[in-house]
Amino acid sequence: MQMVFFSSYATTLYSSQWTPHNTGQYAGTCIFLVILAAFLRTLFAVKHFMEKRWLDEASNRRYIVVAGRSPEAERISEDSDAKTGTLLTKRGVEETVRVVTRKVRDVQPWRFSVDVPRAAAVTVMVGIGYLL
Repeated sequence: MQMVFFSSYATTLYSSQWTPHNTGQYAGTCIFLVILAAFLRTLFAVKHFMEKRWLDEASNRRYIVVAGRSPEAERISEDSDAKTGTLLTKRGVEETVRVVTRKVRDVQPWRFSVDVPRAAAVTVMVGIGYLL
């Protein structure tokens, strides 16, 4: 199939209703297509930043329970020599839970908070790509 560029004012864009009849309408149609393409590229960039944020949130969502270790608050409450008071440790209130953060590269579980916006963004991008 031979591809050529031509500038006919009577070229229909999406429907017979959108057919430019003069130079101004033709230029407006070309400008619309350029703006639509720029919007599509912007959506790709926004999706990239959303994916990066979701991956960072997923990597900070890992919790590990430390087995076989009793909290210091329990040990102090069982000690008869300890005085009544508040204990503040470097791990905070819940000492048996440790937060582990790392970069994950494996398959993430399906989540409404991530996959529904991702599906909506991809659907819009596919629709605009089809129009272009």
